[in-house]
Amino acid sequence: MGAEDGALWLRAWEPADAPVVAGLLDPDADPLWVAQCHALHGPPREGERWRRTLVAVRGDREGKVVGAATVARNWVHPGQYSCAIDVHRAWRRQGVGRRLLDGLREVRPETLPLVSKLRPSNAAAMGFLAAAGGGVRQRSPGQVVDVADHRVLAWAEWHGAAAEHSGPPGLRASASRCDLGE
Repeated sequence: MGAEDGALWLRAWEPADAPVVAGLLDPDADPLWVAQCHALHGPPREGERWRRTLVAVRGDREGKVVGAATVARNWVHPGQYSCAIDVHRAWRRQGVGRRLLDGLREVRPETLPLVSKLRPSNAAAMGFLAAAGGGVRQRSPGQVVDVADHRVLAWAEWHGAAAEHSGPPGLRASASRCDLGE
């Protein structure tokens, strides 16, 4: 990588990239994305935990990092690679994500599918998925737990948990595993 393409070029992860890549996250970033996808970014690894991270730089070699993408061996689903693509909000819809995705496809050692986790409510991510020729592979709508339900209270009492809950009246999670195509 590292070959220049107009004003945008890709290079391998460097140790100094960690704080810059952390800054690519939106202030309201989805906790699922942060914990399971954005957390993939980092230095190269080999073996069962194989990983490569690319960063997109605008301008010359000392330019601004505007995106990062990681492809990693998925040890839970060995027939696919996990991937994460983060692009700074100001640089979205300018081809940065597409260029990073193409770079991930080049650096993966096998042509196994690239997959990621997205929320259906994330219009930007779902739009990128569609534009990249990908699609939803699995939907995980999550569960709704009503902590005031008598069955939940009975379970909590049986397991020694406090019968009262100070949190919200229900918990909800929803995510989709998405295939980013070949």
